[in-house]
Amino acid sequence: MASLNFGQFYQAFFQKLVLLVAICTQIEINAQVSASANARNYARMTEVDIGSMRILYAFNAKDINATETYEDQHRLEIGAYLSKYYSDFIVRNDSLCDEWGRQNPTAQSAPSRCLPLGFQRRHQWSEYYYSYLFKDFSQGTLTQFTLMTRVVPNFQLSENIPVLDWTILTDTLTVAGYLCQKAICRFRGRDFVAWFAPDIPINNGPWKFGGLPGLILKVYDTEKQYVFECTQIRQTAFPIKKPDPQLFTETTRENLRRAVARIYDGTTNPLIRVPVVWNPIELE
Repeated sequence: MASLNFGQFYQAFFQKLVLLVAICTQIEINAQVSASANARNYARMTEVDIGSMRILYAFNAKDINATETYEDQHRLEIGAYLSKYYSDFIVRNDSLCDEWGRQNPTAQSAPSRCLPLGFQRRHQWSEYYYSYLFKDFSQGTLTQFTLMTRVVPNFQLSENIPVLDWTILTDTLTVAGYLCQKAICRFRGRDFVAWFAPDIPINNGPWKFGGLPGLILKVYDTEKQYVFECTQIRQTAFPIKKPDPQLFTETTRENLRRAVARIYDGTTNPLIRVPVVWNPIELE
């Protein structure tokens, strides 16, 4: 019978232990930093309208002239019947990663970050990265499709398009080359300042904002924790596509808020050891 070489046994055990710790650490880093949303299947989208205008918004930019300092870049698509709002960075990044996968079919792992521009993402999952907002003005409804983390089902919620009680002021500001007028309101627990362009008579804006006699090109809460600013407007024809509703579970705004809160405190993401501060744009 061969004798047990304790030194060799210990060395092999130690190597396996180091490998296991590295794997677990990487899993935790991925959970806290990227926290990929599930079912980001762009192939299962259906054309629902024809768009005529795309507006890009810098989200929480440190320098509006430096894309790499943006926390995210959002895209508003204006169609004949509805509008669509989502993360431009996430969709373009995923498209590049999908292309990398097609070109490297035998690779054992794939990058989660392929966008060369770079963006200052938060260190946790965020519904502001992984949501699509559709405003259907013919029905007066706003539908949100939110891609949750892997351990939580994706959610869909619908509500009436919010009616914001704006006060229009006389102050002016030039944003993205357009002369804008100032408006203020309080919405779901925060006070907001908006700058809208009367020369673009579109009742819309970033996120859930709208209700002014002109496209909102810049809007922020008074503490400037959430800042949206237009950087580009393109007029062209393109299809507006909607996610497959079968990938989502219908819910209410209150239930979605509770589900998001549980992601941040680690309840539904046990890999997050330290709860992350949740500071939603909607406080109420």
